[in-house]
Amino acid sequence: MRLSSHESLLDPQTPNEHIYQAAAVHELFHGVQRAYPSYRSWADGANMKKLHDCDPGERANNWLTEGTASAVQIQYLERQNRQHLNHPFHGPSHIRWARTFDQPLHWPRLSEEQSVVLPAGVAPYAWQCSYGTWYFWYAVGNMLGSPNPLDTRRTSYLHHVFSQEGSWTDSGLAMVDLGLKYAAAKMDALRPYHGGLYALYPQFVAQYLDDDKFFEHVENVALETPAVYEFHSDDLSHIEPVATRAWRIRVQTPPVIASDAHYTVRFSLDSSDPAMKDALHLIVDHRLVSRPEDSATPYSQLRRIHPHLLDADGGIEYLVRVANVARNAVDTAPAEFSLKVEVEGFYGEDTSSGSLPGAIPPGFAITGPDPKWSCFGDDDARATYAFMTPEGVASQLERMLPQGLKNIEDDLDRAEMQAQKYSQAELERIQRHRRRFENSFDASVEASDVERKVARAAAEVRLETDSQIMVKLNGRNAAGTCDVLLVLTVPGEPAPQRVPPDNYSVNITPKSQVDAMTTAADFASRLDFSAMQTMSVDELQRISEQFQSAMQDYDNTEPDWLRCTTNMQDCEDGEFHLGEASYQHLFGTFSFQVYKGDLELVPGTAEHPREYAEVSGHINITSTQEDVDNHLLDFLSRPSGLGDMLQIPSLEAFMQGGSMFGK
Repeated sequence: MRLSSHESLLDPQTPNEHIYQAAAVHELFHGVQRAYPSYRSWADGANMKKLHDCDPGERANNWLTEGTASAVQIQYLERQNRQHLNHPFHGPSHIRWARTFDQPLHWPRLSEEQSVVLPAGVAPYAWQCSYGTWYFWYAVGNMLGSPNPLDTRRTSYLHHVFSQEGSWTDSGLAMVDLGLKYAAAKMDALRPYHGGLYALYPQFVAQYLDDDKFFEHVENVALETPAVYEFHSDDLSHIEPVATRAWRIRVQTPPVIASDAHYTVRFSLDSSDPAMKDALHLIVDHRLVSRPEDSATPYSQLRRIHPHLLDADGGIEYLVRVANVARNAVDTAPAEFSLKVEVEGFYGEDTSSGSLPGAIPPGFAITGPDPKWSCFGDDDARATYAFMTPEGVASQLERMLPQGLKNIEDDLDRAEMQAQKYSQAELERIQRHRRRFENSFDASVEASDVERKVARAAAEVRLETDSQIMVKLNGRNAAGTCDVLLVLTVPGEPAPQRVPPDNYSVNITPKSQVDAMTTAADFASRLDFSAMQTMSVDELQRISEQFQSAMQDYDNTEPDWLRCTTNMQDCEDGEFHLGEASYQHLFGTFSFQVYKGDLELVPGTAEHPREYAEVSGHINITSTQEDVDNHLLDFLSRPSGLGDMLQIPSLEAFMQGGSMFGK
């Protein structure tokens, strides 16, 4: 066997030349590879298949042969330098040897016509060649073994790959897949890393391919709020087997935000072919999105845009990737797919009328005698709505428990993966905690008989005959921002109809009321309630005066306008004319009277000292939600202001991709 290296190893100057210092290790590992008979017989084959316009010197085994040898070479340098070199673009300056991963993992170097524009200081063969596949093999060693440079498991897992006995053909993908499955089992790897390339390749994309430079082409998409972006692949834009497509999504929030409610972004991946859908993996930033427990639920993830996440320009960026690898990697086919990104998911529709007379403008408007009965939003209004039908609520109940249990398992898996990156001791500590938790949790679930209780509750809900339509609107009025909660109760399934006054309610929370609630909550948070039990009357009086002083800006001696009721004969209680009520579109109009003043008659007369005013409004909202979505949980868990009476943030933990333990 002949060992060779590059002359620059004697006096390395460039990032790549530093790698040549361990070139002899690379060549020596080729000798180790050839110690495995089945692999050697395949690799020496004179008719080694060449793939897809590769460079003339490339062979179909190079992604494995040269990629693993390069990974071992770099692992050796880590041990020698006692330093992690684990990121080609963010790590130490003396490593830049990586390829792009738009092309399939097992395809060798692209031809010159297909090559990419190289950054300064990178040799022509660095990104394009099979040697650059080292980063995958390096990452797999960290996942199946350990990131510790001194841990030999990060290299020894390759024994289980090269020792596979069987039919090594074409690029060797099938044998590599089997070897990685065997390695995970033999090495007692973490649960998310079992399953060969189906498990490891998407995790590699999520944890390691976190820079645009890893992709020859990144689609840049800029979205405002609200907005919807959809990408549908065709014959020229499908994803090749064991390859990845990437998007850089930027969401820009308005300079003036009209509500405390956080913006929501949802990423959804789909395919018309069920087999292809199972091979597609959605990755958002460093998170591989787990599949929903219920296969009928869309494969998606919801992200809330919290204000502290916004950059100086009021925007936020996401690196979204779609990976394509089947459970048996060799069976992976080029995949057609669709990617949808929804910002808010609700937006004003074009002018509509449907079964109602006249045209209804997009968005919403409520006009009344004062800010407590007025709120407006045009075609970019912030709005959400959800249907509570007997079947929909029952189905949601039945999905919540299994999805919640899956989310707990995913949380624990992520805790182990994170701990592994710190140290073996930290991983073992987390695993001990996990075993104790799971034993206790399983026992409590069994003792609670929760599955039977959920089934009984769902059966009872299905006996109901009415549905509710719940609408949240965020807009502005003369006093500032305002939030609206509209609730309608209708018989059967939501449909166009006239809703009687007793069956719908309109509640508007102006900014002044929210500010008052915030001030009161802040005041209460600073009180020591246990000490108040022993306070004197004078001390309690001082606290009362302090509270009155804090709330003086919100005092309002004016009587409120109240909505007329059906038992008030001299006051119109009105109707709600519902023009359409579907998961994709909701519009209608309403009007009623309000009054203020004493209900008692003026003594000696038949008159009431009251004033009357008209409140009228319309809504016209389009939605991207579907009837199989978790739209009810999304609606109830969306973060909002203190005035939101229908907000249960904890429900988000039961949604697909949710976290039961938080960060």
